[in-house]
Amino acid sequence: MTGLTQEEQKRNSSFTLESVLEEEPEANNGYVNDALPFDKCLKADTQADEEEKKRRLYNQLGTIKATREQSEKEIKEWLGTGTIIKTIFKTIYSPVIAFAISVGTTIWLWNPLQNDLNNILSGTSLAIGIFVVVAIANTRYNFIPTKMNETDYMIKEDVVDCPIAVKNKFLYYVNINELYGKVNAEKNRFEWLNNDGECCHYWTFEKSKDKNDFEYQIKYLADQLEAGKVYRLADIITDKVKKKERK
Repeated sequence: MTGLTQEEQKRNSSFTLESVLEEEPEANNGYVNDALPFDKCLKADTQADEEEKKRRLYNQLGTIKATREQSEKEIKEWLGTGTIIKTIFKTIYSPVIAFAISVGTTIWLWNPLQNDLNNILSGTSLAIGIFVVVAIANTRYNFIPTKMNETDYMIKEDVVDCPIAVKNKFLYYVNINELYGKVNAEKNRFEWLNNDGECCHYWTFEKSKDKNDFEYQIKYLADQLEAGKVYRLADIITDKVKKKERK
């Protein structure tokens, strides 16, 4: 058998290449290899991270997941009716008497000839009413000092010792629906969290030797808690949290 000439080899080579090119679309069979754009990848990754963050938070919270109403109810029960009444009376009674005298005197001195007793009493009553409403609204942060300064107030040795100023700060955050807190050791701060696990506010720790300083007191609390663990603020306020185990 004689070999193929160069011209025949070219024709066969050309024929083979053309055949492959003609058959290739049929081999693809309409399949298009799509790729996910960068922005959609980024969005999907972000959503996945958020879901994972929530999942970790809910797993960590377990049965301690709370609502603002539930937290406030537990704090009121811990305070007790006697503490609430005593605080309101102490906060309002003496200032109201002094305020009433000052308002009545001011009205009389302003124009004594045109003010009879009824006008003075009416003006004084209105002023006292406004004063009482404002005072009651501000007593919530005096409830905790009233209870904790009682001579019979004590806590167990294994329970976290939280200073008054820190409990008042926690009460504020409960009222704005940030119900949890944790110590973030990596960022050297205490974080307040909402029900979605978002850190809305935080306090960065700095060195302080003054025991009356809030900085010293919140660090004093943080040193008793497990870093990274999420706590209900209501549990800390009501003396339910146990101290971390010493290693």
